[in-house]
Amino acid sequence: MALMKRLSLLLIVLMLSCGLVSVFGVAQAQSKPAIPTFTVKLVDNSYNIPPTQTTDPYTGTITKPGEHIKKIEIEITIKNQNYPTTIMYNIRTKGHFAQEWQNRFYATTNSDYGYPEQSKGQYTVITLHTENYPDGAKVDIQVEAMSGTISWEPDGTTFGVPGGDGKRWFFDGVTSGWSKTQTLTINKNGNEISNQPPDNSDISSDPIQQTSFSWIELIVITAVAVIIAVVTTLLILRKQLTQKHSMQ
Repeated sequence: MALMKRLSLLLIVLMLSCGLVSVFGVAQAQSKPAIPTFTVKLVDNSYNIPPTQTTDPYTGTITKPGEHIKKIEIEITIKNQNYPTTIMYNIRTKGHFAQEWQNRFYATTNSDYGYPEQSKGQYTVITLHTENYPDGAKVDIQVEAMSGTISWEPDGTTFGVPGGDGKRWFFDGVTSGWSKTQTLTINKNGNEISNQPPDNSDISSDPIQQTSFSWIELIVITAVAVIIAVVTTLLILRKQLTQKHSMQ
């Protein structure tokens, strides 16, 4: 009887230990997204505005000539990752010879300035304007993955003065940390600029070391660990009982 109690206690301990180890390991793995892998290039998204005609009641038909709009943009192609919650991306840039980085997106629900969400496909493509860069400029680019919520909350200031009841947008969540820097040279003359779909062949084909799991995977891992613990304990119990009977 004492042997049975000891083995039963061992079984319970093993089951709890395996379950807790699995939960703790997966919780750690889910702590933050992976650092993004991405490529950058220039694309020519220029377009033409056709001529238009209007009728002036006194002078007759007025023709407004067409116009060619030059639009060279930075295209950033980010390799998507599997993560149990929504992924957003932040991008920061700086002049290659400068020290200070500038975030290109912010905590806001405004779709023009807020953090872009990961697309449903294999890659997320984000474009940045180049109007403020001179021709030949070298631009450093980094990308960060984020998972969390954007909320409008009190910040304890009014127009930056402490002690007020003002509010501002906050990001509450986890981040991957910034990626390695990629440097792009701005060429506004159109030479060697492609407006074709992005070529992802130079993105590493090695899968990103992804350590995040869904809750379904968590349940499966825990269940497998418990089953292994139960089978191991039953085998030990059977061996002990067999030895006991052979000694009688």
